Amino acid sequence: MGSIQRTLACLILVSMLFGVTVSAQPNKQDNSVETEWEGLYNQTSDLKGHWAEQLFQWAIMQRIIDGYPDGTFKPNKSVGEAEFLKALYRAFGAALPNSATYSWTDGPYRLAKYWNHPTLGSSKPELRLAPITRGRAAEIITAAQGVHYEGRDAIVYLVGNGLTNGKMATLEGFRANDELTRGEAIQWIRQLTLKGMMEIKERPVALSDRSLLPVSPSVTAERLPEFSTEPVTKDDFNLIGITPPYGLEARRFQRVD
Repeated sequence: MGSIQRTLACLILVSMLFGVTVSAQPNKQDNSVETEWEGLYNQTSDLKGHWAEQLFQWAIMQRIIDGYPDGTFKPNKSVGEAEFLKALYRAFGAALPNSATYSWTDGPYRLAKYWNHPTLGSSKPELRLAPITRGRAAEIITAAQGVHYEGRDAIVYLVGNGLTNGKMATLEGFRANDELTRGEAIQWIRQLTLKGMMEIKERPVALSDRSLLPVSPSVTAERLPEFSTEPVTKDDFNLIGITPPYGLEARRFQRVD
């Protein structure tokens, strides 16, 4: 009888300890995106208080952009052509080849060639890491829209259709020869998602009809807020994976409410 009583007492004690252990666990359902961000990424001094801090939070959670080995993100650093291609293609679901036998820059350029996007680094690898200008980036983004405009026409197309933001929202403020920073690149990609861009398209070989360009690109298009003032939840970062034909990329679509 004493043995049975001791066994029951031990079982009750274990049950009580187990219950305390479970109740002490935090409720993971209550974790916000902000908490997850702080846990996964230690915000360094180059992002805290920066105008693009929330944009980088979005881009990192979406696996669009990577940080540097020292833990920084360098939002004011000029972005290279290869890095810009990588961020743009990632934002719209392209699965970039990742092999130890290739340079990380090879993947974006293979896709650029497949989609007939204009690049300098395809024929001159030494230019892949060189800073990209706003004008060059405009030609690549225009090509990703499935049209073929070059130079000023590419800028007119983007500005007139509200596909630019910040300093580049008007023809006068675009300044095509200025280098594009990492922060500006992420802001631009974010604007594309807000305007409903959902996939990367192939650029036609022939130039597109100039008569189809916006008539009054000097008029500033309606500016969309980059982020809502409503509380952000994990649902705002949900993705739906869709596998397209050809096996070259796995498209990923940003939820737009």
